[in-house]
Amino acid sequence: MPKPQAAQPCAKPRAKLERLPTLGPLTEVIEPNILEAFKKRVRTMKQDGSYDRRLAENKTKIRKSLETPLPAIALSAANALRVWDVTPSIPERLPEKLLRESRQIELPKIPHALLFINADDEQSLKAAEKLIRKLPDVRVVLTSGSISEASDRLNRRIFFDQGSSLVRSFGIRQVPALLFNGETGPQCAEFPADEPELVLPYLRS
Repeated sequence: MPKPQAAQPCAKPRAKLERLPTLGPLTEVIEPNILEAFKKRVRTMKQDGSYDRRLAENKTKIRKSLETPLPAIALSAANALRVWDVTPSIPERLPEKLLRESRQIELPKIPHALLFINADDEQSLKAAEKLIRKLPDVRVVLTSGSISEASDRLNRRIFFDQGSSLVRSFGIRQVPALLFNGETGPQCAEFPADEPELVLPYLRS
């Protein structure tokens, strides 16, 4: 009796390649090369001087935006004293237990007082000069105006509230305003620029 043979795999049919005819007419690419067009444009601008002129204009715009950033919020001038405690921002959607516990959190002391002013206002700059004599370590934060001019005037490093993020966080609506360590924790005070002495009694000695 003959032995059974193992099943042989079926041979796969060989694929055939077929070149199909072109459908429709063929046309050459007539669009200009974008890179070459850009290079040609730059060469033309350099020849007529517009390249250097535009480069200088952009440098001036960048330097101006760095020296005098645009404020995100236009704050009005304070005309009365307003003092309040700085409290942590707590989402109201927290469970009741966590909400009660979070309200008992004590904010840490701030390392330096922050003085927010509008450097475009001469009276605010004078108020800053008076408070700097009382608080030599105060950090001056601009909400508007030129950083370089304020730095030269006050003879110190000046900061800028980019995007008005700080005044939003502390609830400041008018300037000048001072963020400082009060008796019970961080406090903030808005005061008239011509009466900076109004805030002095609230400062810890």
